[in-house]
Amino acid sequence: MKNVPISFLESGPMNSMELADEIGRPHAQVRRDLDTMIRALSVELKEQLGITESTYKDASNRVQRMYVLSEAAALWAALKWDEVLRAQMLSAFEQE
Repeated sequence: MKNVPISFLESGPMNSMELADEIGRPHAQVRRDLDTMIRALSVELKEQLGITESTYKDASNRVQRMYVLSEAAALWAALKWDEVLRAQMLSAFEQE
């Protein structure tokens, strides 16, 4: 998996397909992992993070699920897959 650059932190809202591209994983895997991660959240926390469900049409014109993630939710999700980014974030908080 490629490392997510720190500029990712300033990328703003994105959908789960864009997140999959950023972290170098198939969208189906990212969506599956997000499904599991989101199930652990309360409805209130999901809303506070800014996570919504949406759809798109794939190359075969089938309707597929995706998530729309606020900047905070995108970072929350990306930290699951990127050890370097997670370490950088923890280091930044430690230095404050």
